[in-house]
Amino acid sequence: MELFDSRNAITPLFLLQVTNAFRRMPPGERLEVIADDAGIAADLKCILAGCKDVLTVIEEKDESGGNLIIWLIKKPLR
Repeated sequence: MELFDSRNAITPLFLLQVTNAFRRMPPGERLEVIADDAGIAADLKCILAGCKDVLTVIEEKDESGGNLIIWLIKKPLR
């Protein structure tokens, strides 16, 4: 599992890095993103919608730090 932290990151570059990592991942793997901007989840869903693999996005609020934790799970096509 790869971990990406978007806090204090340059958004376009960060989104490109996450997209490239997701596309390289084998099916069944997951990628974790930590964000302080709720808009990152919507951006990732939009960008990764064109991937050939099915994308599952799970969002969870980290109550202790107020950050958003997003898991991108790559599922194989059936």
